[in-house]
Amino acid sequence: MNKNSKGVIIDIIILMIYGFLLMFGIYILYDIFPTLSRIIAMLIIFVNIPVVWGTAILSFMGKKTIGHRLANKKLTNIIKVLILILVIFIIIFLIYQNFRNSNIKEINMETGADFSNCKKIKTYNTKGAFGDGDYVVILDCSINNNKIIKQINSWDKCPLEDDIYNNVYGNEDKGYAEYERISTKYDIPKIKQCFYQFLDTNSNSKELDGFPKNFILSIYDIKNKKLYYIDYDS
Repeated sequence: MNKNSKGVIIDIIILMIYGFLLMFGIYILYDIFPTLSRIIAMLIIFVNIPVVWGTAILSFMGKKTIGHRLANKKLTNIIKVLILILVIFIIIFLIYQNFRNSNIKEINMETGADFSNCKKIKTYNTKGAFGDGDYVVILDCSINNNKIIKQINSWDKCPLEDDIYNNVYGNEDKGYAEYERISTKYDIPKIKQCFYQFLDTNSNSKELDGFPKNFILSIYDIKNKKLYYIDYDS
């Protein structure tokens, strides 16, 4: 195999790794910020298309791309570069996993139950610098549903108290406008069979005293085996 063909092959491998890391990066971005517009992902991909195609064309033309430069190096040097890329990817993945687990650790601490084996479906975070905003996490707990039921059977059972229900699902007759509904913004369905835990974060009390302005509400859907964790701060 001549050096030109070797350089093209190396460039193709590098571009494949680059494409994979790009898609993984976009996935992480939307996992952390799920409310971001999909236009941003399209722009990221659109901006990178010329980079990928340009590198591929230059490589086939025999120009001095990364692949062609590495082709002139010893095989051990090429392996070192690939190992470095792999190590960087592993570090990014571990940081990402730690971030994902930190969400569930926070929920475990607030609820007093163990949701560690649940799968995170969605996360919404509109918290500002001063803590105001919403933080909503939806977990799929199908794997360890029975274990969770045993841990939360001391929680309150549905239906939700009126003030809590109105704040989550809205009630226009009582002044809860459509745009204020937490359920509308974060895809929280009306649940008939559930356990729920409420905490007024103003008074740090689990007792509801009038209209809840700031609260943490955990709703466990028994039928669909899902947890809806809502940290609301007006």
